[in-house]
Amino acid sequence: MPIKIMLVDDEIIVRLGMKSVIDWEANGFRHVGEACDGREALALLEQVQPDILLTDIKMPNMNGIELIELVKRSYPWIRILVLSSHDEYDFVRSAMKLGADDYILKASVDPDKLIRLLQETASRIVPHMDRKPENANGQRDRQPSESGDSLEDALRRCVDGKSSPADLNRAEMLERFDSKAAYVVLARTDEESAGGPLAASSVATLANVLELNARKWADASLVRSSEKEAVLILWMQSTATAEQLREIGADLTSAAERFVGAAIDVGISVACGEPIMLQQAYAQSELALDGRFYESDARVHVYGEHNEDSQTTDKPLFTKQEEEELALAVERLDEEGIKRLIGLTMAKLRSGKQPIASTIQICLDLFYCLQSAFRRFGDSIGQASEKERPAYSQMIEFKRIGEAERWFDAYVAQCLETIRSTSRERVREDILALKAYLKTHYTESFTLKQAAEMTNISEGYLSYLFKKETGSGLIEYMNGLRVEKAAELLRETHLPSYAIAEKVGYDNINYFGRIFKKVKGMSPKRYRANYSAGSTTSIPLE
Repeated sequence: MPIKIMLVDDEIIVRLGMKSVIDWEANGFRHVGEACDGREALALLEQVQPDILLTDIKMPNMNGIELIELVKRSYPWIRILVLSSHDEYDFVRSAMKLGADDYILKASVDPDKLIRLLQETASRIVPHMDRKPENANGQRDRQPSESGDSLEDALRRCVDGKSSPADLNRAEMLERFDSKAAYVVLARTDEESAGGPLAASSVATLANVLELNARKWADASLVRSSEKEAVLILWMQSTATAEQLREIGADLTSAAERFVGAAIDVGISVACGEPIMLQQAYAQSELALDGRFYESDARVHVYGEHNEDSQTTDKPLFTKQEEEELALAVERLDEEGIKRLIGLTMAKLRSGKQPIASTIQICLDLFYCLQSAFRRFGDSIGQASEKERPAYSQMIEFKRIGEAERWFDAYVAQCLETIRSTSRERVREDILALKAYLKTHYTESFTLKQAAEMTNISEGYLSYLFKKETGSGLIEYMNGLRVEKAAELLRETHLPSYAIAEKVGYDNINYFGRIFKKVKGMSPKRYRANYSAGSTTSIPLE
């Protein structure tokens, strides 16, 4: 059966375009409906029951983030793809956290790319899944136990910002907060160090290890665990110092490594004194973990230690001048210059410790600058292969600044190698053809711009290649041709110097004289005199 697709976008031209330019049926899909905003989409979902929802982010009435959250709660089997603009990083990040499968830039959408992405997403659809709406906790509805929800269930809702008055006024909950200080501990697996996500069996083991180890230090409640993160609440007898919290975090990371072989990073909030503050404390633990982006060695991050340093600044970290210098370095294929300029930007990002979203945006700006410059050598330069995800989707998931640095190193190396391997012979032929043209047209006015248009090579790169091939610049090379012809005429004719200058392309006799002397080491008059003195043919002096 065809995979059912539903489209949500407030721009009618986008909906019409996607609906008409893609041959849905031929690729195993069926377009079952469309909506102009999230509210209209929700009303249509139950009726059309799509397998994949393709949605915009910024829409009136109900935006894409709100829609995704509601769809994932009520229709967890629906796979979701996000349409975004390149400046919507924060929204895309939120969408991915809520469970969206992937995203694609509106500006770069073409039928083939979209079909491939839809096919990849369709491969994740679980056949025969029980299609009953999930509850607010992301679980199948079930009968409550005789004793009702556990304290951990109530804590989970508080952390997720979905608590009810009953949760907040629960006697067991209030008793804990009356006597102890609560800290939210967020442990996230480092997939880069671990070589990928944890196996299902290891997830449960890791959660148990973290909870048991945490209880060495304080009362602990395991709120949530998955292959990517575990959330615990520590109930301390009194407010802890940052040093004490780091010690606890270090013990948790050590236990995870010893017993599960898992590399984790730990973020710890400040103390919170009431249930309603748990959602804010979880956000603090997430912000604390932002510190790992810049500190490759640190595993434990306490909120408040580094977050004061992470603030936006009016001073740009990737300036217009640096963009121009980088584009020029690419034009010249100056590998050392390219790496130096990228390294300069990365160093400023490391020291500036901007919020991660801002750093990722600067990385994207840096990439777009490089991509634009490299495409002057061919539209395919720097393009991802069919097996690779688009550069945008790779960069948006950087976990460390070092990962960004390695990515740019690899990208530049790939682009330069492609240019060199594909254009070496063609460029040589172009330079040889240009030299042949100049030898027959040296008397004509000819500029570097005209040469660039003739060879279809940028001016800067052509200047670099021509000098590398001939040992001189274009103008210097033309002057050499003109002077050699002028010397021949001085030797073999009676023409005066001004006539010879005009014949070889110079309108100004004085300029001709200076160029001739620079090339031959003497004036045209001296050159003719020297030749005449050693010749059997008498040529009158001027």
